[in-house]
Amino acid sequence: LDLAPLATLARPLGCKLQWTGTLETTSKLTLQESRLELEGTTSLADFELFGGPLGKDRLHLGSVNISHNLTLSEKKIDVRELELKTELVQANFSGLAVAGEHGWLRLEELRELEFSGTLNVEVARIATMLPNTLKLRKGLELTDGKLEATLEGKRDPIGLTLDASLKQLRATLDGVELSL
Repeated sequence: LDLAPLATLARPLGCKLQWTGTLETTSKLTLQESRLELEGTTSLADFELFGGPLGKDRLHLGSVNISHNLTLSEKKIDVRELELKTELVQANFSGLAVAGEHGWLRLEELRELEFSGTLNVEVARIATMLPNTLKLRKGLELTDGKLEATLEGKRDPIGLTLDASLKQLRATLDGVELSL
């Protein structure tokens, strides 16, 4: 599926971002009563995002692969696998949440909540594509760097843990290496 015409259709709805690329999916969607199951993969090839808040910047990804295996119902969300892989970002998430007596409105009443995820981002490569969006100082170039993060959540007691670190960050300013 060519994505460019979808960007054209989104403009009248107020979307200022534009995109190009192709979409392919081998997903299986099953709907039984009030339960939805989604399993498979979705891929984008030669994906480019530009315009709107990105201004003159352009984010280009040669490939984006998303693996998904999840079940949604009125009272339960079960994400067995949700994985994103690109040349710039790798992320995965899994978790289970079961609503309480009042549905999803009261976090403290959830019968079950447990999830975890990881995120790895090639910061320097993204900064090269999005210098204006990130408002990088003129002459500043990030030459290396990775963001690594883990996220965990649980119900009893309710808690959320986020651990993030920036590793191997290197940069130059007007050709002079910075000490970071």
